[in-house]
Amino acid sequence: MRERTGTRVLGAVVAIGLVATLVAFLTLVPEGRNILRGVQERVERLFAEPGKESRWHIWRAALEMYRDAPVAGVGLDCFQLAFMPRRTPEYWHVEWNGTPTKAHNELLHIAATQGTLGLLALGLLTAALGLAFRRALRRAPSPDARALVVAIGAGLVGFYAQDFFSFTVAGCGTLMVSYAAILAALAGYEAPEPEEEAAAPAAPAPAAAPGAGGSARGRPRPAGATGGAGPVALLPPLGLGAVLVLAAWLGFMVYMLAAPAGRGGPAKLLLLAAMLALALAAYRALTAPPPAGAGPPPQPADDDTATAPNLPRPWVRPDRLWRARAAQALVWPLLGVAIWFAVVIPFRANAACREGRTLNNAGRYREAIPALERAVALDPTKELYWVQLGTAYLQAGMTASAPAERRALLERALQAHARSLALVPVNAYNHANYARTLHQLALLSPPGASPEATIAAYQKALEIDPNNAYFLRDAAEAALDFGMLELAEQIAGRAVERYTLPDRGIVHFAPPHETLGDIAVRRQQWEQAAEQYELALRGNWRDFEGGQLRVLEKLARVRLQQGRKEDAARAYAQLGGEREQRARQYAEQAAALRERWLEQLAPGIQQGERYVALLARLNEQPAVQSALQSAAQWRQFAAQAYRRALELAPGLAEAQRGLERLEAAGEH
Repeated sequence: MRERTGTRVLGAVVAIGLVATLVAFLTLVPEGRNILRGVQERVERLFAEPGKESRWHIWRAALEMYRDAPVAGVGLDCFQLAFMPRRTPEYWHVEWNGTPTKAHNELLHIAATQGTLGLLALGLLTAALGLAFRRALRRAPSPDARALVVAIGAGLVGFYAQDFFSFTVAGCGTLMVSYAAILAALAGYEAPEPEEEAAAPAAPAPAAAPGAGGSARGRPRPAGATGGAGPVALLPPLGLGAVLVLAAWLGFMVYMLAAPAGRGGPAKLLLLAAMLALALAAYRALTAPPPAGAGPPPQPADDDTATAPNLPRPWVRPDRLWRARAAQALVWPLLGVAIWFAVVIPFRANAACREGRTLNNAGRYREAIPALERAVALDPTKELYWVQLGTAYLQAGMTASAPAERRALLERALQAHARSLALVPVNAYNHANYARTLHQLALLSPPGASPEATIAAYQKALEIDPNNAYFLRDAAEAALDFGMLELAEQIAGRAVERYTLPDRGIVHFAPPHETLGDIAVRRQQWEQAAEQYELALRGNWRDFEGGQLRVLEKLARVRLQQGRKEDAARAYAQLGGEREQRARQYAEQAAALRERWLEQLAPGIQQGERYVALLARLNEQPAVQSALQSAAQWRQFAAQAYRRALELAPGLAEAQRGLERLEAAGEH
């Protein structure tokens, strides 16, 4: 009793010490105060400004998914696809172009993706963990064991608490599974009976026959209990089940790879059926129950293993021994082939796609095509691989100079995007990629696609994701290119309505205003065009690089059409300043590259002949040379804009100062 009391006192002291340490860290240490301040700000923003916290929008969408599919949900790993139709303009203002893959609340995520069935399974799991905790706590043989049970229970409670505002990742998920396994083991613990502990050693009992063996403590097992090998006895059925799953996967891969898409359907189905039948035959050969009265020969009564007959382990009926051996010989080839198709080939395909995607992000589209072709050849079932391949072909085609090459690349891009669209037709981005490719083909001479097909593809993308700002802009631009001014105005107006707040003077998305300005120019409505261009200049261009420079030049031309030369001169002067800033960015990029390489080649050296020689060598490097050439080119563009401004308004101060800066540097 004293030992138990002392243990409780020690545990209380340790707990109080840990809490005090945590409080001191959060209040006295600067890093701890930063953590506490961040949590406080997150909670305040979550409840004080719900419209500015993305989780409220995500949780509302998750509830809508559950309402629309209450039985089985929208499907595992389909939250991102189901979120697209529910992505509101308010969410775009908070998380621009963001599409969450999780609900950031495990309960809502399960409800949305698995429906009521998933919620029932979660409830059963939670109830089982609660019962296991109660049973483990009652059966704990010592205070230390009870402390372990309490610690595991606290860990599970912490896991549930954090999952209400997040989602399960590998780190906390594996820990939760480990906690559950330990808790289940502790709940099944049975303390030894006092009679057994006090009993004197008795004569060795006769060995039990397999299938009716005894427990580790010598107590007879109940009828039907697993005997002999214990957990090892589960390995054969588990192994055979794994073979069945791998064989089914192999059959699926053969079904997908045996013939091109859309061809050889009967051959694929035949191969799939053959693989599944082979796996089922192997499973039945090893798991069929013996007939009544059959069983292994009895074991000897003594423990003298030297006189025991050499029996096969595990025992197999003699009339089925050849089947068992055949099935055993079949397992390893099947396993090897399954590993090749289920592990090696997907790994190689993923590596090829990663290489191609890296090249795509770097703008090296032609170099990305061979890697992405390998990826889709190895695994043609992955949507992402076809999307990346279509992007590479599309961008390479848009920059191709030869008309025949341009057409061929765009047609290959259309084929790739059509394949991704066939794989996942509910993904709005697949429809948008297909529409962009049709748009480029329709601009060729002769056209490779019809304007109607292009607009229809954009409309399909907008049906799935109606508030997507980029889809609205691209669709409006396509309609404008095809001369459909009313349709272009309607689509661009939808984007302006959603992402411009005129009462607050905020333009969250500038490109639609440029489109409306272009429409007004086509109609020769100069005042409306100037108004839209000025709104575009005040707006956010997001990732549309160069859009502001383009609109400045358009605004200057509109002012000239209006006869307002001074306003046009100011627009040209502003354009010159933006171009000069662009030149400065390229020059800084070249300088940063030189400095980084100089630190690696000659650390600490900033002057002398060696420094000058290294600097000259570095200026010849392709990356540095390209940046310097771009800087010089943008300086020339800036000088042209400044001169144009001075032609329209001689003596304009900002244009004169800009031109003097360029002339003083001697680089215009």
